[in-house]
Amino acid sequence: MRARISDLSKTFENVSQFIKTDSSFDIIALRVLEELGPSLECQWGTYWKVSAELQQLQPFVTWKAQNFTSLHLDRVTLERKLSLSEGTAGHVWRSRKPVWTLDLTKDMCLPRSLVADSSGLTGGVWFALQTEDTVFAVIELLGRHVVPPTKELILGIESFGMTLGHLLEERLESH
Repeated sequence: MRARISDLSKTFENVSQFIKTDSSFDIIALRVLEELGPSLECQWGTYWKVSAELQQLQPFVTWKAQNFTSLHLDRVTLERKLSLSEGTAGHVWRSRKPVWTLDLTKDMCLPRSLVADSSGLTGGVWFALQTEDTVFAVIELLGRHVVPPTKELILGIESFGMTLGHLLEERLESH
């Protein structure tokens, strides 16, 4: 497990450095998913962007591993918008705390949990990109064999979400 934590730390550093570049927001969102997904042994993910004005989460971009097919999951996700009280991503937005599960059918909301399960996905990690005042997005990563949660990993992903949130806030203020 120690190696995975150090690998995740390297991934956090790579993503943090990338956000500091002058890339567009959609490229940054996709890069966050591309870097974090494999580190957590996930094959699919969504960057849920917070619309403060509409008070909803909107799927901004999805990602999937090269060897993973998920057309139905992509479609039902991209057609969906979530409120504070909807879905696991909505729960994370509301609570500002990560969710890490090894049982999607129990811990992810219908109907997407069934679609994810039919795609062979069994576990997931959700966490907010946030500052003390604002949640900018919720990252959702799903996988066949997600790394089991430990207190250290949960605290690490929560801290990483805060770091990315501050970097995003700096970018928004400078542009």
